[in-house]
Amino acid sequence: MEGLLHSLASNAGSKYGELSTAASSAREMAVREGEAVAPHILRARCLTAVEIALNTKQAKFCQTATDALQAMIRDQRFEREDVTETENESCAMQVLHALNGMPTWKPQYQCRILTIIVEMMCNGSGRTAVAAVNSALQVSMKEFLKLRWWTDCELA
Repeated sequence: MEGLLHSLASNAGSKYGELSTAASSAREMAVREGEAVAPHILRARCLTAVEIALNTKQAKFCQTATDALQAMIRDQRFEREDVTETENESCAMQVLHALNGMPTWKPQYQCRILTIIVEMMCNGSGRTAVAAVNSALQVSMKEFLKLRWWTDCELA
């Protein structure tokens, strides 16, 4: 995860200063192993960088951001069972809230993000709340209906 955040920060440069700052900040927090950072705080910091990167619509940032998102949902530091979180602080809800720009992203990244959402929802931890499942379904349906509308327009 740290390597992906470093890549985002270094590739962003001054042209994408907000991304560079967000990714550097997330990386600094992620590398602090001695300090106990609550998972929802670490996730929020990393998701900010991922969201900014995806919203640039630049291929190099979008690819790295989707890789970072997938790495995050697989990394145990981001979901510890010894920490109690509210429903909105859960990994699933934080990820879904960070993806609000998805309708504007390129289809290849939308598809990859939907795949990551499915992986996240089916991770087997048993900690996924009904609200998170509902939100994931809403995101998926919104993208499906948009794709179907475009397909219908092309056929007409």
